[in-house]
Amino acid sequence: MTVLADAPATPTTDGPRRGLAAQVAQEELARALAFVRSAGAGARRGGRHVLLEHDGTALTITGGDHDQARTVEASARIVCPGAKGRVLAAAADLPALVRAIGRRATVHLSVGTAPRASELHDGGPRLYVEGAGASYGVPLGSLDDDWADLDAAPAVLLATMTGEAMAATARPAYAASHDYSLPILSAVRVHLDDDQVTTAATDRYRFARATAPATITEPTRDLLVPSGALTALADRWRAERAVWWHRLDGAANRPNLVRWSAGGETWTQLVVDGEYPKIDALLPDVADRHTWVDVDRDALLTAFARVSVLAAMNDPLSIELARGPEAAVLRVSSTSHGGEAHTAVPVVAWSAPGDEPGRIAIALNRGFAPELLRSLTATTVRLVFDDDYPTRKPVVALQSPVRPTPDPDDLAATPEADDHLVSLLMPVRMAG
Repeated sequence: MTVLADAPATPTTDGPRRGLAAQVAQEELARALAFVRSAGAGARRGGRHVLLEHDGTALTITGGDHDQARTVEASARIVCPGAKGRVLAAAADLPALVRAIGRRATVHLSVGTAPRASELHDGGPRLYVEGAGASYGVPLGSLDDDWADLDAAPAVLLATMTGEAMAATARPAYAASHDYSLPILSAVRVHLDDDQVTTAATDRYRFARATAPATITEPTRDLLVPSGALTALADRWRAERAVWWHRLDGAANRPNLVRWSAGGETWTQLVVDGEYPKIDALLPDVADRHTWVDVDRDALLTAFARVSVLAAMNDPLSIELARGPEAAVLRVSSTSHGGEAHTAVPVVAWSAPGDEPGRIAIALNRGFAPELLRSLTATTVRLVFDDDYPTRKPVVALQSPVRPTPDPDDLAATPEADDHLVSLLMPVRMAG
């Protein structure tokens, strides 16, 4: 890499500038490069370079990992003046160079030939990145040798949704496995049908499912997408007015690539191949023989944190529905190394206020229980327990309807959009 500190806008070269050229705001270019480089993290081959292409109207930057076992690609389009051209540049240094130019600057991109300065520097074609008195020359790569054109595959529009709906689809991803040697369980299952998208994830100990509104163009079931990509894009595009889902057909018309796009950015990802576990039957009918409890989410999270101080990594948290001084409470406790910790959280409402509490006493995984609550966003959440087998059946968590007088026969009421997320967590064996 050639660095000419405090260089003029156009450094001296052995030949004229020709081909690609662009003038772009530093902040826009830095954001685009960061997004594109995130797709190539850990790449062995395709991640070495980024493709820059100007069509006379906008600059498109594309990068990723084109290794056959992990195909992922991201691109960002920036409307800016420039000249048509298409080059492949070394990716490792570009984000740092653009950041070094500084914010509120205009970055000039152009292609030229560097002069031969020494035996160690053989000159050759360069992408010049210039601005704020500095000029950087980055070696160019070969388009023929080190680039895969994913746009060659035909794209089929599957669905369109808002950024908020996209964020809702990613919320079950917390329940996906973090063991990436199990690709099926580290994926999120997607159904696109009936004007909504339904996503689900499980790691065999917990299960989450959510629905969000969408305009479905082609109904699709059992589409398995990596949970990490879905979560990152949903967070990035939450404020977008529209997010498009496409399928890219591969060999034998097999849908092996999915593409998301929003706000001039595009992410193309190899889908996970395999059959997802039949998990929908795990969702119980919460209106039948179940006790529910409405509780303040933050108060219960605080209780979990307090009793975890003495707990070792694998020690469970115990929850018991009990009678407090004025109303029912959830007692939260843990025992470890001969010590114990206790606290209590007031119950906002529960399904049988006239009954004596005490039927419910279970233990939950210390790491999974807080995640169950964090997956919900309402101030008050509803926990649903099986009346007959509370220690062997999953705890169901959903947003509480939050009514002055809860109706015990209407447990599945969904007056808020967030009610469309349902999470399950299996209890663990209680001591004694």
